[in-house]
Amino acid sequence: MNVKSRSLGIYKSICGISDYVFAMKHVQPKDLESISNLLQVISHIKGIKVRQPGHFYYRGRNVLHFHEHMGVIYADIGKMRIKVEDSTKEKIFNEVKRYMAEIEIAKPSRNSARK
Repeated sequence: MNVKSRSLGIYKSICGISDYVFAMKHVQPKDLESISNLLQVISHIKGIKVRQPGHFYYRGRNVLHFHEHMGVIYADIGKMRIKVEDSTKEKIFNEVKRYMAEIEIAKPSRNSARK
């Protein structure tokens, strides 16, 4: 085991992160075709911006992007990861809306910035 992989192993064990999390890669555009209906619904939410396929932003913050592992697609919403299945698409939509509201609440008002 080289120093770099040993250090990563120590870091992961200290932080409680499994190898499974590190093995995930961002989904390729061709893999997004299978969830195109979900992507279309999300892209029509007021205020959502699409910077690249499968990456959605609200007020400059990444609210949703996708990972793939062993042929399964996962949605990352904030710090939450949800396996994308027909039965979870509504949950993903609702979590995106909830996270957007969280961002909105955390946004400082213009009046408080001037004080």
